[in-house]
Amino acid sequence: MKIAHALILFAAVLPLHAQTRSKTASVTKQKDPLAVHQAAIVIDTHADTTQRMLDEGYDLAEPLKGGYVNFESARKGNLGAEFFSIWVDPAAYPNGHEARRTLELIDAVYQQAAKHPQQMRMAFSAEDIMAAHREHKLAA
Repeated sequence: MKIAHALILFAAVLPLHAQTRSKTASVTKQKDPLAVHQAAIVIDTHADTTQRMLDEGYDLAEPLKGGYVNFESARKGNLGAEFFSIWVDPAAYPNGHEARRTLELIDAVYQQAAKHPQQMRMAFSAEDIMAAHREHKLAA
């Protein structure tokens, strides 16, 4: 049984290795961590910036002003994709208003992508993230 699991794992990883081997071989030979970072698609899995977009009218094209993510910082950090957090404090939005707040937060992210189509696009799959990367856009 262990051999079967190992074969399944090997079969799953082999295509990924083949896809990345040619791209990263020259980068890893350089042994330069910055070169490896620049060649990668960096994905941040949590940003609370969505609340600022909705509550403060924050625009990702503006200076950070105490925040963590904008287009400039994304470019400098080679950020390829951002998961914008959609979180609602139930105590702050009682009586069923959580759903409305949730939809407003989601819409705030969509509005940024619509307002800045040259810098950002919505992504719903790994393929979308790869497409955004090829277009030099931040995937959301």
